[in-house]
Amino acid sequence: MGFPDINTIEPLAAALDVSVAELMKSERIDESEMSIAMNNEIVNNALNFAEKQIQQERKSVLSIIECLTVAIIFILYLDNIGWRLDTFLFTVVGIILPLIAILSFLVLLGYAIYRKCKGQSCHQTFLIALAGLGIVALIFGAFMLAGTLGLGPVP
Repeated sequence: MGFPDINTIEPLAAALDVSVAELMKSERIDESEMSIAMNNEIVNNALNFAEKQIQQERKSVLSIIECLTVAIIFILYLDNIGWRLDTFLFTVVGIILPLIAILSFLVLLGYAIYRKCKGQSCHQTFLIALAGLGIVALIFGAFMLAGTLGLGPVP
């Protein structure tokens, strides 16, 4: 739902044979009940709604730009490694995933400590943090096993 352009509100209200306040409020208002405070409230509500709508549209545009940026960086990375699947998997599984897991562990551990200091339950947060650390341990263990068995990438 959106409001018309601010420049067209008065002509639109005149064409519909309603007041600007009635148009903004989307309902008929008895003229005897109309006050300056009520008019101000209706206009302020409409302007606040329009501002929120503009902010939402900006967020949508920024989200699209972020997605395109990530896609372009990903394509440039693939082009840089020569579109080799083994190098890509090594980078994702061997570097990016453990990095994300370690950072998640640190953030969740800090949050669990914060909750503990506040006297709140922190068991679930701590267990999730340990799960992230477990993922890192599994990945490094798998790489060590693969290296021991000679299954690593060929230079």
